[in-house]
Amino acid sequence: PVINRYQNFHELSIYERENFDYRIEMLQRNSPFTVVAIHGGKIEYGTSVVARAVAGEELNCYLFEGLKESGNFKDLHISSHEFDEPQALEMVGQSKACISIHGFKEREKNWVAMGGLNQALREKIFAALLQTGLLEQEVENPIGRLPGIDPANIANRCIEGGVQIEISYRLRRLLGIYPEHLKRFSEAVRNAVINS
Repeated sequence: PVINRYQNFHELSIYERENFDYRIEMLQRNSPFTVVAIHGGKIEYGTSVVARAVAGEELNCYLFEGLKESGNFKDLHISSHEFDEPQALEMVGQSKACISIHGFKEREKNWVAMGGLNQALREKIFAALLQTGLLEQEVENPIGRLPGIDPANIANRCIEGGVQIEISYRLRRLLGIYPEHLKRFSEAVRNAVINS
């Protein structure tokens, strides 16, 4: 398990400076769905880019982004079940369902690890992602960890629970380099959500 410097946002906000060490970005589209990246910016590479792309012009989007020159993960990573930044909780709490975008370290495979308590939406998104041809897997969670099922997880604090999408480093790199891949990935997720 990750040892975090801070146990919650309140603690972090005492020692870290907003708009200098970290930034919060909120795009309120009055959608019943919200996409979040609480480890955005330089905390987990590429998660902000994917979250923004998934939200597109239609879905609400919340980003917590690390801005430091170095040490962003060490200093600014708050676990999903401890992330309690008030604006995030309010936005998510008013949402029917949420999609939370994360990254994990796998450098060899284009994998996602699907998690979250909204099983129907999770299965729908995974099926849509398989159709893109970008994934090298047949099961929802090939790594067997990061299930995202804690009710306190930011992804699950919405009305119908949510979906956590952990994306391998290799796949995040691919999505960062090739705009057409990012478009295919994000549209698959967004359309699955909108049509759920």
